[in-house]
Amino acid sequence: MTDAEPEERIRHAARAYLLYILGYTLFIDKTGTRVPVIYLRLLMNFDEARTYAWGAVTLAYLYRQLGFATQIGIRQIAGYLTLLEAWIYEHFPRCRPNPNRTYTKSTAGASLGATKSLGTKCPTCSHYERHLTILVPMR
Repeated sequence: MTDAEPEERIRHAARAYLLYILGYTLFIDKTGTRVPVIYLRLLMNFDEARTYAWGAVTLAYLYRQLGFATQIGIRQIAGYLTLLEAWIYEHFPRCRPNPNRTYTKSTAGASLGATKSLGTKCPTCSHYERHLTILVPMR
């Protein structure tokens, strides 16, 4: 896509990209492959779409998905989980990752073998983990 493209084609490309953002980031479902077409209707008028409270709607959608995830037999969760992660880091500071303050461009990737694997547990979260694992679901 270039600036030389007709304006209508640029608008179509912008709608497609925003639809992608809505469906695969903010309002992602458990399939991770479907985007409801109803979102396209919200993007028809860009001037109107910028007035929508996208943050509030994203938060409401995440709350709804968290409610679904608490039901018995549910093993997956949907929604903008980066928002949930940010909330956890804000309210549980001990669970925040330790920033690599010694990072420089020359050391980028040099210590990959020394980093923890993705499957390891955060030792600072073990207190919370012990308490959460003994919870029994309500029936």
